[in-house]
Amino acid sequence: MDRGERERERRDGERDRRDREPANEGGERRSYRPPTCFSCQEVGHYANQCPNQGRRYSSARPSSSTDSRHTRSLRRHDSGRWDSAPQRDHSEVRSTIAKLGKRVAVLEEFYVAEREKKEWKLKRKMEKEEARRRAEEEAARAEEERAKAEKKALRRKQKKLAEDTKRAEMQKDLQVQLAIHVGDLEERLVQRLNQVVSVVPPSNQDRGKKKVTYVSDVEEYSSSTGDGSDTSVTQELSALAERLVISEKRKRGPKPVFEESSPPMDQPAKRTPKCGILKPVKITGRRTRSKSKKVGGGLTPTSTKQKVATPLSKRRTPTRKRTWTLTPQSEVTLERLQYRENVLRELKDLESWMLLTCSESVARKTSITTRRSKRSLISLILGRSERFRRMQDVLGIKQRFDGLVLTGVDRNPGETVVMCPLMYYNAMMDTFVLNPGYRIVDCAESVVLREVREDVKRVGLKAFS
Repeated sequence: MDRGERERERRDGERDRRDREPANEGGERRSYRPPTCFSCQEVGHYANQCPNQGRRYSSARPSSSTDSRHTRSLRRHDSGRWDSAPQRDHSEVRSTIAKLGKRVAVLEEFYVAEREKKEWKLKRKMEKEEARRRAEEEAARAEEERAKAEKKALRRKQKKLAEDTKRAEMQKDLQVQLAIHVGDLEERLVQRLNQVVSVVPPSNQDRGKKKVTYVSDVEEYSSSTGDGSDTSVTQELSALAERLVISEKRKRGPKPVFEESSPPMDQPAKRTPKCGILKPVKITGRRTRSKSKKVGGGLTPTSTKQKVATPLSKRRTPTRKRTWTLTPQSEVTLERLQYRENVLRELKDLESWMLLTCSESVARKTSITTRRSKRSLISLILGRSERFRRMQDVLGIKQRFDGLVLTGVDRNPGETVVMCPLMYYNAMMDTFVLNPGYRIVDCAESVVLREVREDVKRVGLKAFS
C-alpha cells in the first residue's frame, strides 16, 4: 500500500466520522451527558463524590479485566444517540469518492510524468556538464601538450644554438692557433733560409765555378707531396735552399755597330746646387720695430742694418696658393672654426646689457630675439627642418635593421653601412685573423699603440690620421 492509498483511506475515515457526529447548528457548543458514578452506578456525581463509599469495592461489581485490583466499569450504551442520527443517502458519497479517486489517479499520473520530466532534465543537464568538463579537460590537456612541445622545441633550439656557438668558438680558436703556428713556421723557415743563403766567403779550395745539379719540378713536387708533416716539409725546404746557387752569370750581348758615325752629343755642364734651403717668408699683418738700448738709458728704435743669411733681393714669396686636401678630421676642424666664428659674430651683435645679463644670470622677463632665433625661424620657414626624421620613422628603421651589423663609413656618422653578421665575421677573419700579414702579439696595448704611432710617423701618414 503506497502513500496515496493511505491518504485516501485516512480522508475517507475522517469523512465518515464527521458524518456520524451530530450537526452543530447555530455554532453552539455540543452538549455532553452528565457524569455517572462507577460505585453506585448513579447519574449526577463522580465516584469520589459518592455517598455510598462502602459499596465502592463491591464484589458484585462487574469487571472487564481478570485483575481484580484494576477494575473497570462498563460504559453504558446510549442508544438514543445513534438512534437520533439522521439517515443519509450514501450513493452521492460513493460517487464523489469515485470522482475524487479518478482525480487523484490523474494527479498521480501527472505527478509521475512531471517527476520523470524533471529527472530527464536533470540527467540532460548532468550530461551537458560532463561534456563541458570533458571538453575543458581536453583543451587543458592539448594546451599543456602544446606548451610542453614549445618548451621542448625551445630547449632543442637553444641547445643547437649553444652547440653552433661552441663550434664557431672552437673553429675560431683553431684558426687563431693555426695562424699562430703558421706564422711561427714561416718565421723559422725565413730564419733558416737566411742562415743557409747568407753570404759566406769562399775558401781557397772552393774557388771557381761549381757544377750545379738541377732538380726537375716533377721530382720536387713528388718529394714535397710525399710526407705532409711540418718537420718533413721544413727539412725538404732546407735541403732545397742549400742547393740554391747562381748557376751562371748574365752574359752581355755583342756591342751594337752603327753604320754611320753619329755626331758627338753635347750635354750641359753639371751644376751643383748652392748650400741652403729656401724657406718661405711668413708675412704678418702687423709691423714690429726692433728696440735698442741707448747710451743715455732710453729705448729708441735702431737704424743699424743687420746682416741676414739670405739676401733680401733673392727672397721669393710663393705665388701659387697651396691647395689643401679635405679629410674627415679637417672637415670637423673646419666646422668647429665656422661654429666658433658664428658664436663670436653673435656675441658681437649682442649689446652690452645683454652680455651683462647673460654673465650675471639675471632672470629675463621678456623674450629676446637673437640672431640664432631669427636663423632658426628662417630655416623653419624655408623648410630646412624637413631633413630631420620623426621618432617613429627612426624606431621603425631601427627595428628593421635589428640583428644586422651597423658601422660607419670611415668614422663618418652621416653614412652607415648595413651588412650581414656572417659577412662581417668572414670579412674580419679574412682581413685580420687569416691574413698572412696579420700577426698576433702578446705585448701590452700601450706598446702596440706606440709602435703604430711610430710607423705612422715614419711612413708620413700623420697628416691623414
